[in-house]
Amino acid sequence: MVAIETQLLEKGSKSFDWVQRNFDELARKYEGKLIAVEDKEIIASSDTIEDLVIQIEKRGKNPAETYVTSFPPKDLIWIL
Repeated sequence: MVAIETQLLEKGSKSFDWVQRNFDELARKYEGKLIAVEDKEIIASSDTIEDLVIQIEKRGKNPAETYVTSFPPKDLIWIL
């Protein structure tokens, strides 16, 4: 069990690193969207998590094992 968890963490870490290295380009292309990443590739993108999960599953992937992130719209204002 630990080996599987370690593999998932490594896979997620590699996807996170790839997104960070390509952040500006991805943010422009996927502004306001959610994306799913696997092996340095966008495997799905959507406006909603529900649709993103459906797209991931259609590709035969497990959403729980897929790195997902989002790029908020540029005009979004956060009030904390």
